[in-house]
Amino acid sequence: MSLRILARSPEYLVISKPAGLAFHQEGEEPGVMQILRQMETEGKLPAGERLFPVHRLDTITSGILVIARGRKSANQIGNEFRFGRVEKVYCAISEKAPTRVMGTISGDMEKAREGNWQLTRSQKDPAVTHFISVPYKTDRAMRLFLLRPATGKTHQIRVALKSIGSPILGDGRYGGYGRAREEERGYLHAYAIRFRSNGKTVQVIDYPTEGREFRREGFLMALKQAGDPFSIRWPGLRSAGKRSFDPYEKPRKAKKKRPPKRRGSEA
Repeated sequence: MSLRILARSPEYLVISKPAGLAFHQEGEEPGVMQILRQMETEGKLPAGERLFPVHRLDTITSGILVIARGRKSANQIGNEFRFGRVEKVYCAISEKAPTRVMGTISGDMEKAREGNWQLTRSQKDPAVTHFISVPYKTDRAMRLFLLRPATGKTHQIRVALKSIGSPILGDGRYGGYGRAREEERGYLHAYAIRFRSNGKTVQVIDYPTEGREFRREGFLMALKQAGDPFSIRWPGLRSAGKRSFDPYEKPRKAKKKRPPKRRGSEA
C-alpha cells in the first residue's frame, strides 16, 4: 500500500493516507509510519530529519496526514494541533437524513461497549464539531457532510454524525456491520488542512477518489457546490459573520471615537 506526498518541506511532510490503512502496524501489516520509513530507505522520500507523527486518522478514514521532520518541528507543529490552531475540514457521505442540516455537535464522549464511543449531554470536556450538509441524488438519496472539528477526540466525527441520525456510509462500527459490508469503504475523508510551520501558513486540499460513492457525479457536484473548504461559513463558529476563520488573525483595535465638534471651532 502506498502513500502520496501532497506537500513537503524541511519541517514537514503532508501525505494522503488510503482508506483501510492503520496508523500503527497490525500483525504482519505495516502501518503509516512503517511505510514512510520504508519509503525513506528506498529513496522515495527526500532525505531529512527523523519523522514524527503529530496527529492521526482512523483506519477507515482516508486523506490528509501531517508528519513533522525533527523534534523541533514536531514540538512546534504538534502545539498547533494541541492548542486548536489547525483548521481541518473533513467530508463524509451518509444515506440517512440528519435531525438538523447544519450546526454544531457538542458533548462529552464516553466509552461504550465493544470499544465504541458515545456522545453525552454533559459539557465538561466536550468534543465539538461544526458541520453543514448538502443533499444530492445518485441511484438513491444521499447527503454530503462537510465537517470542521474544533477538538480532536477519538472517533469524534463518526460519533457526532451517528448522534444526529446520519452514520457514515460504510462505517461498520457506528452504522451497522451488515450494511457496511455492502460498501467498498467507510466514506470519511480528511479533505483540507491549514496550519503554520516555521512562521508560514501551509494550506492543502486533497480531493477524495477512493470508493465508488466518492466518484459519483452527484457527490462531485455537491462537493463543488459547497465551494472552497477554507471559505465556509461554519454555523456556531465565532467567526460565523466572516467568510472564514483565521486562528492567527490579530484582533482589530477599536477605533477611537472623535469628540463632537464645537460650534465655531475649526476642524
